[in-house]
Amino acid sequence: MEYKTSEIKAEMRKTVYAAQEHLAIVINDELLDVIIDEEYPEENFLGLIPTLLPVIPSREEQDLVWERFKPEPGKPKMVPVLMCPEDLDLSCTTLIIKVIDFGEYIIWEKFGMDISGANGYPQSLGSRVEWLKKIKPMYFKKEQYMEMLEAFRQLQ
Repeated sequence: MEYKTSEIKAEMRKTVYAAQEHLAIVINDELLDVIIDEEYPEENFLGLIPTLLPVIPSREEQDLVWERFKPEPGKPKMVPVLMCPEDLDLSCTTLIIKVIDFGEYIIWEKFGMDISGANGYPQSLGSRVEWLKKIKPMYFKKEQYMEMLEAFRQLQ
């Protein structure tokens, strides 16, 4: 099956609250936080930064992010993708994406805000999510998705 795909890449950009440019997730030439904010301007998602940036102090949280971003065919994952730039951890505002590895494609099926709470944290991330239903699924070619991940990995 052929999907209508979006272009995903990692690119140096300045987000609204950042003092300087940093690597950001860009979809069809638009920042991911901007795409989400356009649908939910009242939620203050503008300025959230990628969880893949090497700024999270907790090694356990860093490892969780990378493990969940890594595609596994047939195994949907709840991936923490954007986080609050002030706290630089996953306990504040964290946006979750339900990600499915579907052969040559990666599908971002659903977007939502984590509401799991502290019980079992950080492994519990994504166990309770308030879904953002205005955001439609996104389809990416796996090769391009892996290039985006590799750009962030090079920062480690």
